[in-house]
Amino acid sequence: MYDPTKDSISKVIERVESDRDDWQEYIDKLQRYNEFKREIKNRPIDNYADDELLYHYENGHMEKPTYKYKEPVKSLLILDDCLGSPAILQSSGLSRIASLNRHVGALKEEYKGRSACGLAVIVLSQSYRMQNGPSRILRENLSLFTLFKNKQEKQMEVIKEELGSVVDESLFDTAYAYATAEKYGSLTIDFNPKTPCKTFRKNLNEAIVFEELGGCQCDRK
Repeated sequence: MYDPTKDSISKVIERVESDRDDWQEYIDKLQRYNEFKREIKNRPIDNYADDELLYHYENGHMEKPTYKYKEPVKSLLILDDCLGSPAILQSSGLSRIASLNRHVGALKEEYKGRSACGLAVIVLSQSYRMQNGPSRILRENLSLFTLFKNKQEKQMEVIKEELGSVVDESLFDTAYAYATAEKYGSLTIDFNPKTPCKTFRKNLNEAIVFEELGGCQCDRK
């Protein structure tokens, strides 16, 4: 946990990059270990001089290295109750990860299609747009947006105005009314759904399907 100071976001990014460095060190050691294994297949261990064996032993070439996880770390930053704090107002790092979060902690070589460790971000806020609140660049780079019942008409107007270029306003109104009708109900909008029928969800796990979006197009195999 970090206090929301002006450099706290930078500290988080540094931690992700440190995790990346640990992964890279593991990959480098694994490569040298595998090279040594191939080498001794053609050269019996008895043919090595003592100083050669000592070199390979001290550098960890004789024992397979381990890593704390099965793959490069995937990190998640949660900003909770940080409106008006230096972490929001004075952090250039927050704007950076808003648009480049998938590239934080870049890897030397891709791993299973991943080019970086990455840093996902969740912002918990009681207001969508306000002075000293989440910046426009942050709002415009949302992947998922979860909205609970909001009685502030001006806030709802702003939300629909900014989402208007991405989702149909009438569909949004219908989905919002349905998803928030029950107490604590929420509407989630996916701005990059695998299929259009998963654009709107109630309480994260119930798809709200519209015929206007082509109905359900999920693979039922």
